[in-house]
Amino acid sequence: MLTNEDPLRAPSIGLRLAAKRVRVLMFIICVFVIGYISWPTIRSQWGAIALWWWVSVNALAWGWEVRHLVRRNPAILNTSELVVQNRYRTRVGIFWFVIFANFGLMLSVGNSNLDQAGIVTLMVILYNLFTLAWLEYDALRWFRWPKIEKWFFATTIFWASVAVLFGFVVYMSLRNIVEDPLLVLGIAVMATAIAAIVFIMQRLEVEDHVQAGVIRNLSNNILGVSQTSEQWNEIVQLIGDRLRYKRVYILEPSLEEGKLKIVGQYGDGPDFMGKDIPVDLGITGRSFRTGEILAWNDTRKCEYYYHWLDESSDDTKSEIAIPIQYLGIPYGILDIQDTQTGVFSRQDIRSLEVIARILGAALSAQKSDILVDDAYSLWEELSRESHKEEDIFREFARFAKRKLGADIIGYYPLSPAGYPISAPFIEGKLNDPERMKSPISRPDSLLFRLIREWRPQFIETADENPLFSGYDDKGPAHFSVRENVKSVCFLPIGTPKERLGAMFLNFRQARKFDGLFKFMVLNFSQTFAMLAIRNRYRAILIEGYGRPELGIHNLFSRYGLKIGVVDEGAKIFENSCRQIEGGNFSDCGMLELLRRVDSFIYAANMVDASIPPLFWRQELRSELEEYASTLPPSQERGPKPSTSFDIDPKIEREGVWAKLAIYRVITEAMNNAVFHGATKEIAVKAERKSHGIWVQIVNDGNPLEDFAKDRKSRRGIFSLLIELEERFSAKTKIQRGQEGKGTIVEVSIPVIPLMREA
Repeated sequence: MLTNEDPLRAPSIGLRLAAKRVRVLMFIICVFVIGYISWPTIRSQWGAIALWWWVSVNALAWGWEVRHLVRRNPAILNTSELVVQNRYRTRVGIFWFVIFANFGLMLSVGNSNLDQAGIVTLMVILYNLFTLAWLEYDALRWFRWPKIEKWFFATTIFWASVAVLFGFVVYMSLRNIVEDPLLVLGIAVMATAIAAIVFIMQRLEVEDHVQAGVIRNLSNNILGVSQTSEQWNEIVQLIGDRLRYKRVYILEPSLEEGKLKIVGQYGDGPDFMGKDIPVDLGITGRSFRTGEILAWNDTRKCEYYYHWLDESSDDTKSEIAIPIQYLGIPYGILDIQDTQTGVFSRQDIRSLEVIARILGAALSAQKSDILVDDAYSLWEELSRESHKEEDIFREFARFAKRKLGADIIGYYPLSPAGYPISAPFIEGKLNDPERMKSPISRPDSLLFRLIREWRPQFIETADENPLFSGYDDKGPAHFSVRENVKSVCFLPIGTPKERLGAMFLNFRQARKFDGLFKFMVLNFSQTFAMLAIRNRYRAILIEGYGRPELGIHNLFSRYGLKIGVVDEGAKIFENSCRQIEGGNFSDCGMLELLRRVDSFIYAANMVDASIPPLFWRQELRSELEEYASTLPPSQERGPKPSTSFDIDPKIEREGVWAKLAIYRVITEAMNNAVFHGATKEIAVKAERKSHGIWVQIVNDGNPLEDFAKDRKSRRGIFSLLIELEERFSAKTKIQRGQEGKGTIVEVSIPVIPLMREA
């Protein structure tokens, strides 16, 4: 629970500005008084030079300060750290001159031997103490000097040395004025101690206490808490009350796409809780889209300012929007508003940026837990139901857009040989959708290179990666360029031997890919592969071919049981049972009988469709020879057909599913040659060419009947070839052999070209 019981409060913004002006005015008054009183004590030319040098340097220093206080803050603050450091480096340099000019004046006045010299010297000492405090404030808080800050105590030792130097100058200034040397030494020691005290006070300035307290409360009460988003009102209350901001808001992405919802509010403004703000409008929208800190000290000069109320009622004059993000992933916006112009400074930006980072880390932890739960639910749902491959992709793509922040998700289905078989599935809005309506076929394209390497790619800066940001020599820009993609993730679906698809997650806003993101998407890619392979190839490669040696193949055809008997039984019932008994299908007694028959047919199909037990470990040639040895004679009491195999050894390097598809085609063609063609000789050739696998099966049996294709069965050779064309982008052909004898089956399956052919 966030607490707000600490009574310490930062000065209000109005008081801060007024106090700075009064402080500079007091210093200027001190300069005039000291200059006026010091003039009568000057008796030498060097003393006069020291006095005029002191007056000149102080006039320059305080004139520079007055210029910055009188000048209004710019409409938009420059948040560049380099610009800020250059400004304060100049300021620190000027005040070093002031300190040493003070030293010179002290020594000049102290050595004048006049009665009032002691009093004047003490006045200069007092003035120098406060000038030193001003210098320490700027140098410690803003000026960065890495060479000094390398060592932990280096800064402290440096300023302690300055304090000692100051004490030494005090001693040298008073030794000719005060007769008691112990008194002079005491004053010098006291001046050194006061200088050290001033340094410590600047280090422990009250504003730091307040900011540290707010950050500490946020860290202790937000980080590691599972429900950070439920404490938004307490968080904005803490920030607004302790840091004295007039209005504080927190915005999160709305359930409605393209909107930010106000989920936390503090201050005297109108009630905006639950209001949706367009993400493409206003300071908050731009900050969320770009990830930039936007600090406007005059919103009237902001061209993209969005009025949360109508323009006549909107009294907001200044606004700071800080992205709440972690590792580049945006979770929301911390928005600070005020009704006056010119109230925000660089210090406000620095403090709020730290707070936003803490909130981002806390939200990341919370979102990660929710993300894992949502991902598990999605995996469970997809695994439980039987989905088509495109449906699986659509479900994951919607998940990636909602939960992972992806803008465009693309998926290229691949044949088992790794070749794109269709135009990609796309989820998301494209700038140039026409370019994505055809499959990629250029072997030198980015897609082919990624498929050939087949390893995940997580590119956080796509515009700096030559693989994703280049231009084709023969065409327009790559996808990442024309679609303004800043970060991209490539996920290979499947294994190097079983390539199923290539998925891309594209982000138009740069983001970092942490370990959880990589672990989640890689696990999902493998789950995707399991589901896709089960649904894509089961019917065509596993359940679709028979084993003649079991004798079941002919039985199905002989008795007409290839497609089951339930539909046929229903017709019988309509024509007989209903008319005779007047009951329903179940009462007639046929339903259970027909179900048992269908169960037998399904079991017989599984036996008929079983893959040879050693297929996954044996070479393709060995399995084909084993299959050929089980073929029965084409004619009763005749000899077995003669078979010859010419299998290119390079085919063995292809994935298992590609080899299974080849096996499926060859065995189905051999099976048909034996049972329908009465063949005596079968010749099989399979060759791995540069861009494909070419397969030919030739037999010398009865020629192909003219009407064979029109009478094709659901599990026949013609249906198989159609499936190969659709799923593998294969080119197929069945024709009669030479002189009209026998049949020739040819299949060409495209594959990824190898870099070097063995």
